[in-house]
Amino acid sequence: MRKIILLALLTSALPAAARVLPSTSVHVLLDGHREPGVGLHGDARGWRLPITPDRGATDVVLVDETSPTRDKWILPLDGRAIFLEAGRFVGGHAYRVEVRRGTEIVERGLVYLYPSRAGRRAQVTFDVGDGAVGSAAGNGGGISLLPKSAL
Repeated sequence: MRKIILLALLTSALPAAARVLPSTSVHVLLDGHREPGVGLHGDARGWRLPITPDRGATDVVLVDETSPTRDKWILPLDGRAIFLEAGRFVGGHAYRVEVRRGTEIVERGLVYLYPSRAGRRAQVTFDVGDGAVGSAAGNGGGISLLPKSAL
């Protein structure tokens, strides 16, 4: 109960001037209940999260709400947006975002990163003609069946 009251007090104290600019409105299902958020479309490099400029906002804290480890990043706010690179952030995940001025939370919200369309077209090609891959059994790079050992 104490957590709910604290969350309500923090949320009501946020100024309306500082807000995350939405790309698309989404509802994300977290822990059995839906929360409103914004959805960002990106490309193979990552996603751009525009932030409304606020006097004195210094950094942005992101927590991966869909990861079991709840990874956390603190990124400096330089200008009107932050870039979420694909090597660090994962498409299909939802992130809790807090814009801070020092230790004070100026704005908070939920961001869903849509998977990039470029990531869906991955293709794996195997070249078996050169025989360069060998094995410990010394079969010259070919694939062979091994009998199952007796227990």
